[in-house]
Amino acid sequence: MAATTTISVMDVLARLENVKRQGAGWTAKCPAHEDNKNSLSVGQSEDGKILLHCFAGCQIPDILASINLNVRDIMGGDNTTAGKPVIDKIYHYNDLSGKLIYQVIRFKPKDFRQRRPYGDTWAWGLSGGAYVKKYNDYYRVSKNDSPENKNIVNLPDCPKILYRLPELVKAVSEGRTIFIVEGEKDVESLINMGFHATCNTGGAGKWKADYSQFLSGANIVFIPDMDDPGIKHAMQAAWLLRDTAKRMRILYLDGIKDVSDWFKDGHTADELKTLVSKLEDYKPEKPITETEKPKTTEIKTPETTPFRILGYNDGWYYYLPGEDLQIIKLQAEQHSKTNLISLAPINWWENQFMGSRGTDWQAAVNFLFRKAKNIEIYNSRLLRGCGAWFDDGRVVQHCGDHLKVDGKKIKIDEFETKFIYNKSFSIDATDTSLITKKQASEFLNICKMPSWEKKISGTFLAGFCVVAPICGALSWRPHVWLTGASGTGKTWIMDNILKPAIGKLALHVQSNSTEAGIRQMLGINAFPVIFDEAEGEDVHARKRLQGILELIRQASSETGAPILKGGQSGHATEFRVRSCFALSSIGINITQKADASRITVLSLGRAHKKDTVDMFDELKKCVVETMTPEYCSGLRARTLSLIPVILENSMIFSRVIAEKFCDQRIGDQFGALLAGAYSLVSDNAITQEKAREWVEQQDWAEQAGLECDTDESMCLNRILEHVLTFITSTGERKEFSISEMLFSYEKHNDDYKKALERIGIKIEYKYDPDKLKNNQFIIISDSHAGIRRILSNEPWERNWGRILKRLPGAENKISARFNGAFHRATSIPFETIFSDEQETLEI
Repeated sequence: MAATTTISVMDVLARLENVKRQGAGWTAKCPAHEDNKNSLSVGQSEDGKILLHCFAGCQIPDILASINLNVRDIMGGDNTTAGKPVIDKIYHYNDLSGKLIYQVIRFKPKDFRQRRPYGDTWAWGLSGGAYVKKYNDYYRVSKNDSPENKNIVNLPDCPKILYRLPELVKAVSEGRTIFIVEGEKDVESLINMGFHATCNTGGAGKWKADYSQFLSGANIVFIPDMDDPGIKHAMQAAWLLRDTAKRMRILYLDGIKDVSDWFKDGHTADELKTLVSKLEDYKPEKPITETEKPKTTEIKTPETTPFRILGYNDGWYYYLPGEDLQIIKLQAEQHSKTNLISLAPINWWENQFMGSRGTDWQAAVNFLFRKAKNIEIYNSRLLRGCGAWFDDGRVVQHCGDHLKVDGKKIKIDEFETKFIYNKSFSIDATDTSLITKKQASEFLNICKMPSWEKKISGTFLAGFCVVAPICGALSWRPHVWLTGASGTGKTWIMDNILKPAIGKLALHVQSNSTEAGIRQMLGINAFPVIFDEAEGEDVHARKRLQGILELIRQASSETGAPILKGGQSGHATEFRVRSCFALSSIGINITQKADASRITVLSLGRAHKKDTVDMFDELKKCVVETMTPEYCSGLRARTLSLIPVILENSMIFSRVIAEKFCDQRIGDQFGALLAGAYSLVSDNAITQEKAREWVEQQDWAEQAGLECDTDESMCLNRILEHVLTFITSTGERKEFSISEMLFSYEKHNDDYKKALERIGIKIEYKYDPDKLKNNQFIIISDSHAGIRRILSNEPWERNWGRILKRLPGAENKISARFNGAFHRATSIPFETIFSDEQETLEI
């Protein structure tokens, strides 16, 4: 269906000058600028829309405003339903006497028109010519009405003046600083903040030479819109005012469209005054017009740069300056002269992009854009901070201000790599000599000495202490949670074994730390995190701890997605965490399998009283004699040298354990820990046969439970463990777990039935003719408030119905009745829950 425009293409042509036919369209002089040749192309699309294009760069709204039209007039659409433009703001242009000369009208949707008073009505448009009176008593430009038409009047050009002219002249005479901006809205924003400002009619590119008479001796600050037309406009106005103004400066508000948006972002008048006070005087150069531009301006682009162009992504361009080696990211409009100088010294730009009229900054920006487009999309996974890394077969220790590659010191910018090593503060590097295999095995023996509930926990602790300092090099990062009752020695182990072994690079945090705080402290560095007193004693503590568990989950895998946080700019900030976490507490706050398979729990038990004293004395003696600062440093140095072997062994152990438990994530977790522990007794890669033999010799009872600890089973167990208090029909007060009540349901049918249904649980029977018996099913509501209270602050609080339907034999019930109210529910076979305790009821 063809579009319906409010005006025909012939009507548009009638308002233009020097119209000539060209192909399927026309050319004409552009009314938005002084056109000595036909710069305007006019055509019409197949759906009826009128097409305009000015080859001199004029914008379509400006072209249409010059002939008293707007975009709505030519774009078509169903005008019977389209909303009419509504006046948003009226800006009055008064002469020095205060007389209204004309108005600029701002509409919603955004559009601008000018009108001048004519008699007791308005004439829309400021250019001279024939105006015709319309039915609603206003005049508008008309070039196709007959001169004999009694409604036609001939009006002269309306002189264009500066906005708020009387106030401007007064401010100049008083020696005030005058801000020149692009539009009336920005003028009003500055005036509301206590400044003096003006602009010209029509926006960018419309500054007239005769405006200079009103700014003689003025102290001027230009604040251009941060786009190409806005910057050119400020430079053009400055050139025309060069012999008139006393002083001129230009303030570029990088990253912001205009000064109005700058104030909206919360900036203050005092901030603006501070910025202006730091500006240097601006000495304008004559703007180059189209006719003055050299026919061939060839600037040879540099083959090498003193900075690294990293690529672009989602409107951002990324650079690594050779001087400070810290990433700079800029949006397209932020490639100002100031920001380019932050990439390389000004003399480099001058030497590389010298044009006929000085440094060609536009050519420099074009070079950067083209170069960035030829590079792959910027990938934040390539960014590396301090810590240990594995880079294309090379062991890299990033020490902040330099690198150690395979043990040799090298400058960051001299290392050839696809990765990006961001310069940072200097950290303590491992310079100590490596300890021997025999010495390293002593650490494994120390870790096995505490009274672990499972012997393998000591091996896991040793493995963690080995791999945590090289967490950046790992493809899978394991985490551990040390737990035990008060007095079992977990704090002593953390302080005297784990922390000295890992070293000073670890980030130490305590119970009130938040996910955001840890993430921001880590930045892009690959440091281990030691979390003391990770208790979840109340709702707020559990919520805070859950955020940290989500951070741990994301840190586990190198291939995991980044953390994205929204910002005020509308662009997300990306974070990647590459840390191994060690937590300690009395209780364990792991409720989801996703966390249980990533965090290995190391539980301490209580030995016999006599044994406890003897064992602890022996442990302290071994730690004091063995784990000196030199020993621990040598242990870390040994680990660095064995990174390739540890990575290979990690894959071998991972494969073997994944086969045993049929779960690759469990394989990855235990595989990394065992690879670390194995490096304490061997310098070589382990064979798959030997790894399988060693794994089979271990006690995996506790770890095998991870297979059963699915989210659906943990959710069901949480419901079944809940203790319910109720009053029987005889007036007795009873307290039983829901599991106990279901198990003895038949003995106390009425009392238990009512109590359970009040919280959204019931039992139903279904006859099985093949087995000649009734099968029992537990029905749990998907939305009952009673279940929601039981699961309050649990991971399944809002979606337990969907989770429970994953249980074997579980089915969806569209409608189930609980004490008169109907709910969607989940039906679970009784034998799924109590298969070991009770046979189903025989008839």
